[in-house]
Parts: sequence; C-alpha cells; structure tokens
Amino acid sequence: MTKNATPGLFTAEPQAAVECLGMKFPNNEARRAYFLEKLREKLKDPQFRKTEGFPLGDDDDILALSDPPYYTACPNPFIGDFIKYLAASRLQAPEKKYHREPFASDVSEGKNDPIYTLHSYHTKVPHRAVMRYILHYTSPGDIVFDGFCGTGMTGVAAQLCADPNAIKALGYSLAKSGKIHDQNGHAVSEIGRRHVVLSDLSPFASSVAAGYNNFASIRDHRPELDNVLLSLQSRFKHLYTTKLPSSSVVESDYYVWSEHFSCPHCSLEQSLFEFAVDRHSRALRSAFHCPKCKSELGKDDLIRVWSNVFDVDNRTHIKEAKTTIAEVVASAQSRTLRFTPSKYDLDLLRNIGADEYSWFPTAEFPHGRQTRKVRSGSGISRVQQMFTPRELVMLSNLWEQIRGLGTQGQRAAGLFLFTATLTLLSRRERYRDGTGKGAQSELYTCLLFRLRRTHSTC
Repeated sequence: MTKNATPGLFTAEPQAAVECLGMKFPNNEARRAYFLEKLREKLKDPQFRKTEGFPLGDDDDILALSDPPYYTACPNPFIGDFIKYLAASRLQAPEKKYHREPFASDVSEGKNDPIYTLHSYHTKVPHRAVMRYILHYTSPGDIVFDGFCGTGMTGVAAQLCADPNAIKALGYSLAKSGKIHDQNGHAVSEIGRRHVVLSDLSPFASSVAAGYNNFASIRDHRPELDNVLLSLQSRFKHLYTTKLPSSSVVESDYYVWSEHFSCPHCSLEQSLFEFAVDRHSRALRSAFHCPKCKSELGKDDLIRVWSNVFDVDNRTHIKEAKTTIAEVVASAQSRTLRFTPSKYDLDLLRNIGADEYSWFPTAEFPHGRQTRKVRSGSGISRVQQMFTPRELVMLSNLWEQIRGLGTQGQRAAGLFLFTATLTLLSRRERYRDGTGKGAQSELYTCLLFRLRRTHSTC
C-alpha cells in the first residue's frame, strides 16, 4: 500500500504524452494499462503475496484501486525501480557530508487549511507543519520515506517545498538563487521538489494518500465529476426542499437530527435538542431544566429512548436509538429561518422508496472498543445505519455513478472525493452551535447533500 508522491510525475493532461520511469506513453491511460498488467503478473507470484502487510482482497479489487506504478493497494513492487530512477535523475549532486543542526523552533499550525480539512483522519498533522521539518532536514532531490503516512500529508508537504507561495506562507523569504531564509535572515534550505515514498498498512489510508498527492487527476477529470453531481442534483433535488411557515416551498439549508431521551423524574420524552439547546444562543447547555417537572438535569441524567424500526430494506427489524428531525433551517429573502419540521418534511422521508436506493454495503461493524461504544450507545451495528435515509439514497447513487465512469483515472478521482464526504454526511457529524465548535457526544446525526454547509445533531 505504497504511494510515490513525486511532484512532476502527475502533471500531464490525460490525453498528453507522458514519461514514467524513463518510458514514454501516449497518455496516462496507456501508462496505467501497461503497469496494471505488470502488477497483475506480480499478483500471481505466491511469494509476493506473502509480503508482510499484504491486504485481504481479490486481485480485481486490488487492481481496481491501484494506479501503478505510483500507487498500489498492496505492497508496491515498483519501489526499487523508483529509487533507482530518482537517484539517477537527482536534481543536484549528493552532499559530501550530511549535517543538520537539530530543528529547534516552536511549530504551531492550524487545522483549517482546505487541504487539511478535505479528508478527516485520526492523528492527522497539518502539512504546513511537516514542511518546516522537510525543508530543514533535506535538500532538493532527496528521498523522504514515511512508513505510517495516514492520508499522506508528508507527501503534500514535500510537493509544496517546490512552491514559492507555500514557502512564503510559512513566513520564510525566498532569494532569486532559490535559497530560503527565516525571519532572522538565516539560510534554512533551498526551494525544490523532494521525492516521497508513502506507505501505510491501511488500504483506506494509502488510497486517500494517493488522491491527496495526485490533485492533477481530479482537476483533469472535473468535467466528468461535475456531470455526476449535476445528474444527482437533477434527480434528487426534491428531497432537499422544505415548506416555509408561509407555505412556499424552498430549498432547505440543512436539517438538525437529534436522539430522544426521557426525564428520569417525570418520564417526559423529547429530543436532546429540545432538552438542552438554548434557542437564542444555539449552544448546547451542560445543565438544563426539564420543561415539565422543572428538575435540574445534565445529559448523563437523561434516559435514552429506544425504538424498533424496519431497516431500509423494509423487511429487517432492528433496534436503535430513537432519532428524529428536531429543526429545519432554510433561507428566504436574505433571512435564515429555523422551524420545527412540518408534515411536508416528514412525508419526504416517509415516501423514500426502496427503488430509490442503489447498492450499499450492509456489513456489520467488527468487534472493537469504539464500535462497541456505538453499539451499546445508539444501537448502530451496520454500515447503513450510519446514514439517514436521505443521505443513503444520495451516497448509494453517487457510488453507482462513480463506478460507471469511463476510465480508471476518473473512477479514482471520484472515489477520492466520495470518501471525503462520508464523515460529513454520516450520523457522526457534529451539531454546530454557531461558534464553530461541535457538541461533545459519541454520535451525531447528519444532514445534507449541499456540501458547502454541514450541520447536524446532538
């Protein structure tokens, strides 16, 4: 599961001639087809399949995810070829004696950069922080190895070491000679690309890292990806409408879903949103009073309400935490309106038919500490339960259209963007109270197709 994030290797247009490892191809699809066949042959080797960390998966699935020789969804057999090729094409002569003083400076970078926020991942480090270390410890042409790459921020950082604007954004100055100086005028490095080998035991992580370090592919296939979204919008736009109190039907901004609880003193049942959210400040209160018996409560005092419902197949009976729409938000005449859901909103959900879903996985969560907490806390044990019916319709049909794209490059670009939306469109997404902070809870319930705005429940 390795990705070589070498800048310059991904800059060709899909139909333009490309060079890869010293070989020339008429276009990227020809390059991909050639190396896919090489990888297919390698997968037949029993010894290769015994490589530590080899994933559990069919050959066709590994090939479908791979973009060889740059990225393979298994241990990359082309790494040795890359090392030889990069060493031979080094931008400058190797240093006679390598020496760097320890990097002794505080590094503090925010997590709001659009590149950082595109894909969520645990223990993710902002690429701007990594850039400072790469610039300090390496020279242009050096090879950097990250064996626990996650989503590939080391590769992004290394590529941006060749970008003057990215370097200046760190507070460094750049001389015409290519030398990089800190705020005290000391030379710290030199502009130029660093080559990176990225690897991770997680096929998901390495796949995301491949997408992060191949933005040219997403740019080149944008027309096809735009057509997919336009098609979905045309077919399902009605699912994202609401009826205002004035009875006019408009596009909804978002929906807030909330789990239900009951008061331990008087058994009043209502949503956590109704119990705990201050309607003026929009904040989730840590302490509140029961509207019926006036007892002072905290979230931990409430009793979760369970419901027995049919799964999306309308045949399987499942038990899960009772969850409903607590609030609808829409814009009209330059005003943001918030109101409780009407019969119109509830009917939209009730009328979603089984024929509107495309294929989606129904796998059960594997045993683990976090999945056990979700099972016991909200009764969610299968993949499809992580999404509201509206989102499951959208994502299942989006997946089908991505799989139907014409080339593997288009499908890979679509898959990267698809996986970037999953957390935002899942029931784990947090309710935002207007302060930018999310409500602290184990599970959150989510919203909508318009990705420019995402809010969800407590």
